[in-house]
Amino acid sequence: MLAAKRAHLEYHSAKTISVNKQRKMARIFLLKCLACIASTCVLLIFYLTICSLSVGKQYQLIQLRESLSTLAGENETLQIELGRLSSLDRIEKIARRELGMVTPDERLIVSSQTAAWLIPNRVFARR
Repeated sequence: MLAAKRAHLEYHSAKTISVNKQRKMARIFLLKCLACIASTCVLLIFYLTICSLSVGKQYQLIQLRESLSTLAGENETLQIELGRLSSLDRIEKIARRELGMVTPDERLIVSSQTAAWLIPNRVFARR
């Protein structure tokens, strides 16, 4: 009877150890699953952050390209304006009309009335 009792106790203790081992293994498996889920969540958050930054930079790039296009058009307009304003024909017309200048080979006969009109603040002696 002692032998039967001993066998019975060994069976139950082995079964208890086996159940405890299974519980411990289940806990370890559950912790590994939770660690994988947490790692996946962190990586997903990181990925979404990177995508958000990328979209923001793409939007900024589009704005900068539009600004560049506008500035290039303005620059072209200003270059044309500069060419028009600095043309020698225009400068010569202004010099003749507003400043009363003539080219060196031209002869200009100026009367006292014309001189007074050209240079209004001067007094000319009449001959």
